[in-house]
Amino acid sequence: MGSGNGSTPRAPFSVAVVGATGSVGRDLITTLGRTRLPISDWDLRATHERAGETFEIAGRRHLTRALPEEPGTELDAADLVLFATPPDVTRAHAPALAARGVRVIDIGAALSDQAPLIVPAADPRAVLRAAASPILCSPGAPTVLLSAVLAPLAHLGAVCCRGTAIVSAGTLGRAAVGELSAQVIAMFNQKEAPQEIFPSGLAFDLHPETGPTLDGWTTDEQRLSGETSQILGWDEDALSVTVVRAPLFAGVGLSLHVEFERCPDLETIERALTALPGMEWTPSPPGMRELVGRSRATIGRLRADPCGEGIVLWAAADNLRFGASANATAIAATLWQAGLLVR
Repeated sequence: MGSGNGSTPRAPFSVAVVGATGSVGRDLITTLGRTRLPISDWDLRATHERAGETFEIAGRRHLTRALPEEPGTELDAADLVLFATPPDVTRAHAPALAARGVRVIDIGAALSDQAPLIVPAADPRAVLRAAASPILCSPGAPTVLLSAVLAPLAHLGAVCCRGTAIVSAGTLGRAAVGELSAQVIAMFNQKEAPQEIFPSGLAFDLHPETGPTLDGWTTDEQRLSGETSQILGWDEDALSVTVVRAPLFAGVGLSLHVEFERCPDLETIERALTALPGMEWTPSPPGMRELVGRSRATIGRLRADPCGEGIVLWAAADNLRFGASANATAIAATLWQAGLLVR
């Protein structure tokens, strides 16, 4: 796995992408292919049903092959393996590869109980602190965005956050996007709409409850608060966010109320919010649809809370590009720069 002493930080490395034909996998290949990272070889994998598709990367065509049935085999030739797969696939294959000395990035954090959660936009040094772990977890898009927004505010003395996260159908994958599209078309044509993923329908509606609940909080809400608190080092009681699903094909948005021990002025907060890479400030932020395909998050509508020591703000990003691909790519880039991908 390399000594990590930085002696050969510029060496080329090989990459395997598992789940290459899914929404996250496709966007990840596009994002990695546009970077200056010296990737010497690509190994693209998918299920047996979806293997055989070709991708063009930097002028070369690459055939997607089937994921090996035996965990830990074949893919162990890669220096870095990125899993953009359902949790059961990641849990079956990633630990076996890590045991063979392969660096793994788990996109979606299926292995968050075994490996650290990493959001470089929230903490650029987190990758190096966690370098002893062969598996690094890139959490879901809402956690990536919330952590990136709250981290600089925590340095200014933020102690508590309450808010609402708006998530799109796209956060559930391509099938969910397809069903939402079919529901919209069916409603316009007065036909029966498919309702497998969204049994009560999502077209032209909002879902204020996104899944099963425990003590009134959905599993999505508990995971968002728990993962973000872990990344920030906060107590979970200091963070509560309601997750609402909107009839959007892509994107994630946050409407947040943040409290401070002693609230800084708005100019100081604005500077802190845009100091980290990947964050863009605009007083009048665009809608979430305009952010599709952008690797930067947008923050705006910063206001003072007239009732106390706090602020209110809005943040949004593309769940695929910012929330998955850019975060995983930033982790990979840090590993390469530190010479941690040399075996």
